[in-house]
Amino acid sequence: MPARAAVLLAFTMAVGPGLLVNGILKQEWGRPRPVHVDTFGGRDAFKSWYETDGTCPGNCSFVSGEGALGFWMTAPASLVPGPAGAVAMVAAVAFASVAGGLRIAFGGHFFTDVVFSGVLVIVLVVLTRYVLYDRKRAPGDAAVELIIGRTGLKLRTLLLRGWRRVWRRPPLRRPPLRRPLPPPRTGL
Repeated sequence: MPARAAVLLAFTMAVGPGLLVNGILKQEWGRPRPVHVDTFGGRDAFKSWYETDGTCPGNCSFVSGEGALGFWMTAPASLVPGPAGAVAMVAAVAFASVAGGLRIAFGGHFFTDVVFSGVLVIVLVVLTRYVLYDRKRAPGDAAVELIIGRTGLKLRTLLLRGWRRVWRRPPLRRPPLRRPLPPPRTGL
C-alpha cells in the first residue's frame, strides 16, 4: 500500500471516529439518546444538538459513532481511481446512511447526530486528502515514508527515555569479592 494511502486511512480513522467522535464529542456533549428522552418514555429532557448541558454522563447521543464509522468509508472510496471512484463514493455514503438510519430506528441517535457525524468525518477526509494528494505541492509517497520513519524514530527515542526513567533502579550492591584462600602448605 502506498504511504500516502496508509496515512490517509489511518489518520482519518484515528482522528475522526476515534478521537473527535468517540473520544471527545460523545463523552462531553451531554445530549441524551432518544430512548432516554421523556418524549419516548425515558426520564431525561430533550436537548437540541447545539445544547451541551444535557444529563448524559458519557457515551452520549451527539454525534453518532456508528454514523462516523460508516461515513469514514468515504476515505477508502476516495482512493479508488477513475469512474469506479464515483461508484465507490456513492456506495460508501449509502452504507453510512443505512447504518445511521438503523441507529435512528433503534432509538440510539437522532437524525442530527448522524448528519453531523457525516459532516465531521467527510470534512476531515476531504482536508486530509487535499493535504496528501490534491494540493499543488503535495508530498510524494517517498517523502511521506521518510516523515513516518523519522517520526517513528523520535517516538521510539522518547519511549525508551521514559521507560528508562520509570524503570531506573539503584544499582545492586554486591558483597565484595573474597579472594580464595591459598591451599594449605604441608611440611614435606
